[in-house]
Amino acid sequence: MADQTVSWFCGAYGSEGIAFGADCFFPTRDGKRTCGSMSACAGNLEAERIRLFNYIHTRAAEGDPVALAIAPEFPSPDDLLGGPPAPM
Repeated sequence: MADQTVSWFCGAYGSEGIAFGADCFFPTRDGKRTCGSMSACAGNLEAERIRLFNYIHTRAAEGDPVALAIAPEFPSPDDLLGGPPAPM
């Protein structure tokens, strides 16, 4: 389990999420962070963006009306879940 006193924000929620208790996109059942570092968070979110992108576009290709409607809004996995972290 990750240290709860970290100096970075979840890439999916950003600093705004903290006010709402959203400090990890992949929390444990008791709400604690699972990513132990900013790089782990970025890697987990990258994998999730790809998974979600593939799901939306596969469903759209199968003719799902909701997926067909939203797929054009997400032409790249980077358009999902806050996108990749900005270069420093």
